[in-house]
Amino acid sequence: MFLKKNYSVEGLYLSPQMLRLAKKKHPEIVFHRGDMVSFKLKKHFDAITCLFSAIGHLKTRRKLGVAVRKMSRHLKPGGVLIVEPWITPQQWRYGSVHDNFVDQPELKVARMNISKTMRRLSVMDMHHLVATPKRVEHFVERLELGFSIKTNISTRSDRHDLRSNLIRMG
Repeated sequence: MFLKKNYSVEGLYLSPQMLRLAKKKHPEIVFHRGDMVSFKLKKHFDAITCLFSAIGHLKTRRKLGVAVRKMSRHLKPGGVLIVEPWITPQQWRYGSVHDNFVDQPELKVARMNISKTMRRLSVMDMHHLVATPKRVEHFVERLELGFSIKTNISTRSDRHDLRSNLIRMG
């Protein structure tokens, strides 16, 4: 939350669990419970960001358009909407194996998955092993995210009086 030092920052979460964690970690920030496609705040912002592949959870072009419209309605005149897209179908590597590990003295975590595709969705069954001195836990988290296509976001932006600009990073 780097920006909170110099700006007024607010957050929006759909998940009650994530909302609780955010409030606990950053009690000085106002957080709202809501969905990108249906939230309604009585405020307008200079900037709205939708980062870390969150937009991919919408899964359909229709919901993407609704979310862009909803976010744009919460912008002040001249405001900026920044949407970080999820991966494109061309970038997705079906069947690739992924892992991530945490190795601390009192905590070990292993997360592994194989990339899959289901219609227009990227699918990841994330297998987690979490070990603490008290126990080892295994759980699976399924992520289904809609592929990003530049025209999806650009077209929806242009329809809602927003100028779109795709900035390619590394």
